[in-house]
Amino acid sequence: MLNISLLTKLVNWLLTLLWMAIIFYFSSIPNLKITEGFSDLILRKIAHFSVYFILNFLLFRSIIQTNKSNKTVFYSTLFSILYAISDEIHQNFVPTRNFSFIDILIDSAGVFTFLFLLKRSKFPQKLIYISLLFLIFSGCSIPCNMVKKVIGKEEYSEKRMVSFYEKECNN
Repeated sequence: MLNISLLTKLVNWLLTLLWMAIIFYFSSIPNLKITEGFSDLILRKIAHFSVYFILNFLLFRSIIQTNKSNKTVFYSTLFSILYAISDEIHQNFVPTRNFSFIDILIDSAGVFTFLFLLKRSKFPQKLIYISLLFLIFSGCSIPCNMVKKVIGKEEYSEKRMVSFYEKECNN
């Protein structure tokens, strides 16, 4: 039988890995849009900020549960930023996506904002609610049928690709 401490560590790491998988999944979607126009750009940047705020929170919890070190903040921050860089490199291989240094800076701002609030907060576990509000506001939970603007079918046909939205949203 697993003890509570081991179970807590396992759950924390599973949540962290799940969150990283969600980031990877959304980074794999060609021409991902939340809405139209300038508001799409703003909402996507808020999403970048929020996603990496949450990642640093989850990594911090996982690392501190596993190893109560005075370098927990350093390790969670370093790994969050390295994951942001690897995410941008990954997007460079996704059709219609590209590497963006600006996105890395925005991701890093989310990471460092978590650290700032962690130092200021008497209740660091409540920080997740702040980032979840950002995430909901940014539209990351919008269903497929509201995120329909993608590359035209002709362009997908030229590249011999099937649109993610055609597969997922028409089922």
